[in-house]
Amino acid sequence: MRISLISVTIILAVGFSACTQTTKDYWKTTKSYYYEYVNKPASVDLEDMGIYSPGEGYLAETVPPVERTLERFKRTLFSLGKAPADNWMYAFVQRFPWIEGVALIDTHGTVIHKWPSVSLKEYSYGFIAEDTANPELRHLIGHAEETPLGPHVYVATQIMEMAQPAGHFVVHFDPRALFAHVRGAEEFMVAAPNALLWPGMFEVSATPVAGADWAELTRSSLSGRVYNENGGFVWYCIMVGTLPMVFAAPDEGSFPEAPGQLSMLSAFRGADGGEVVGMAVMTDAPEHEPGVEGVLAPPVADDAGSAFSEDNADEMRSEETLEE
Repeated sequence: MRISLISVTIILAVGFSACTQTTKDYWKTTKSYYYEYVNKPASVDLEDMGIYSPGEGYLAETVPPVERTLERFKRTLFSLGKAPADNWMYAFVQRFPWIEGVALIDTHGTVIHKWPSVSLKEYSYGFIAEDTANPELRHLIGHAEETPLGPHVYVATQIMEMAQPAGHFVVHFDPRALFAHVRGAEEFMVAAPNALLWPGMFEVSATPVAGADWAELTRSSLSGRVYNENGGFVWYCIMVGTLPMVFAAPDEGSFPEAPGQLSMLSAFRGADGGEVVGMAVMTDAPEHEPGVEGVLAPPVADDAGSAFSEDNADEMRSEETLEE
């Protein structure tokens, strides 16, 4: 009896030991799988440049400052709920000196006031009536077109009077006056449906950007690639109201340059000596006194006072305070 009890004790001890050893082996194997496949140790590869292709990398460096500028422009314009006073216009044009003109349009499409009152260009505001976005939601209406004097962009915001729609306030500009301020802008192109906004240094007809259907491409995506026999461009879209503004840079292949094109575009550079302005200061335009010669977009003319409301002169200042 005593021998049997000892034997059973030994058997149980050996079994328990074997079970414990097997569990440890399983746990070691599990841990090795866990750290190998599930939770790999972190490491930094200093040679890895990331997942960007050459074109994507260039757009990632150059587009964000432009996007921030356009975002401030859109937010400031959208915050305008009524026809602006002169002081608001002075601040607005100084803040965004590439603005070329403004217009006040009533609900019937009639131009109530426009500045400049006389211009070499002919401005068309019919795009407002053609807007297909939801009319129940207040929104910015964007439009771009080619003219004999180059591309032109319009952005309109609805204004109210006595809580009722009273028309639209429209800002328009030559996009070359904006993109010429961007350091390195010669390396990319900017397009919109039915208009090339910025050619960069490239021979436009040799690129896939010129022949792309941007209205269709931007309907379902905000980025992508376009190709032709010379290679491909990668593109990224910024919405300016209802207008898709497409930035595109060469990603593969080779594209010819247009001799002298950049010299022509340099005429659209800033008012301060014609130098390219760094994007770091692009959103803080130099403060020029109204009427100073050389300002890219002078303030509203003196005869415009009767066309604008006088009780919103502090809106621009308030909007800037909120941003800070």
